[in-house]
Amino acid sequence: MQPIIKICKQNFSGSTKNTVNARELHAFLANKDHFATWIKDRITQYDFIENQDFVIYSEFSEKGRPRVEYALSL
Repeated sequence: MQPIIKICKQNFSGSTKNTVNARELHAFLANKDHFATWIKDRITQYDFIENQDFVIYSEFSEKGRPRVEYALSL
């Protein structure tokens, strides 16, 4: 059985944590808000702390442009 959302290992200031990609979670929830707005609102609403609750990293989109990604700690 495959998980609904892929769980990955991500480095958080020297420790490794299980994470999910915030963009995949956003798509799974079928949220209508723009992703950037949605993630920034969730970070503020739940007082997430960078490098404790989430990390930010860059990835290249399918069109070759860099985009900001968020790995959310489980």
